Amino acid sequence: MKRAVLSSGLTMAMSSLVCSFPIPNVLPKHPSGVARSTPTIETCRYNFFKDMIDGAFENDRSLSGDKTKGQYDAPGEEFVERNAQFSELTATQRKWRETQQRNDVTPEIVTGTSWTLDLYLSGVPERDPSNDLYGSRVNISSRDRQTGLNLPGVPSTSVTVTFLEEGVCRVSESGFTSGEMDGEWKLSENGKILRFSMDSLGYTRTVQTKGSIQKVYWTDEEEKPIQTSSTYSIPPGLVYGDVELTTSRNPGTFEMGNGGVLRIEKEAGLFGISSQLKTCGKFEARRNNSS
Repeated sequence: MKRAVLSSGLTMAMSSLVCSFPIPNVLPKHPSGVARSTPTIETCRYNFFKDMIDGAFENDRSLSGDKTKGQYDAPGEEFVERNAQFSELTATQRKWRETQQRNDVTPEIVTGTSWTLDLYLSGVPERDPSNDLYGSRVNISSRDRQTGLNLPGVPSTSVTVTFLEEGVCRVSESGFTSGEMDGEWKLSENGKILRFSMDSLGYTRTVQTKGSIQKVYWTDEEEKPIQTSSTYSIPPGLVYGDVELTTSRNPGTFEMGNGGVLRIEKEAGLFGISSQLKTCGKFEARRNNSS
C-alpha cells in the first residue's frame, strides 16, 4: 500500500495535478466488539508555491502588444518641428512629457550673449587605446570625472563665442579656431542643453614612450633602445560643444554649468559607413561684461 501511494504521489508531482487518495481512519470499537473503519479523503496539492510565483511575473494584460506605444518617443518624432502638436502620443509618452521640468531659458535670452571659453584639449587617439601598449596612461585619481580624459592643468587656448540671431555662432580667431567661418547653435526643447559648433584648425598631441629591450642571455647582442609614440589629434573641421544651462537670479539671464564637453564627429564601423561623436576635450565658460 505504501509503495502504491508513493508511486502515485511522484507521478502526480511531475504532472502538477491534484491527487486524492483515501487514508483509513480507525474508529473506536462498536459495542458489538467489531471495529469499523471509515475512509477519509485527504487532498494534497503539489507545486502550490510554484503557481503563486509564476503569477508574479506575468505581463500586464492591460498593456498593448504594440511596442511603439510603450516608448517615450514615437518613431520619427525627433525629426518633427519642436512646436508641432503631437495628437497621436500615447498615455506613456504624455505622462513622461508632463514630468519633464522645463527651464526658463529661451532662444531669445541666449541671442546676443558673448562668452569666453577656456578650452582644455586632449584629442582623440588614432589607435584603439585598449590595444595600444604605448598609449598615454590615465591615472584614475587625476583624470577628469566628467569626460574621463587626462586633461591639461592649464587651458590650451581661449576663444570668444557670440550667439547671434537665427542660430549663428561666431567664434574669434585663435591658435585653435580660424574665425573665418561661422558655426551654429541650438537650444534643446526643454531649455537645459545648449549645443554649438565652431570651425577648428586642428590639434595634435604626441605621447612618446622610450625604453630598451634586454638581450637574450644566449646571444651576444647588445641591448636595443626603442622609441615609439602615440598620436592624439583633432582633425580640422567642426568641433561641437555641449553645456548645461541654469537660470540665474537676475531675470532674463542664464548661466552655463560647471564645464562643457567638446566632441568631434568621427567615422566608425566597416568602411566608415557610420559616424559617432567622440569626446576630445572640455571647456569652461564665463560671461563677458559687454553682454
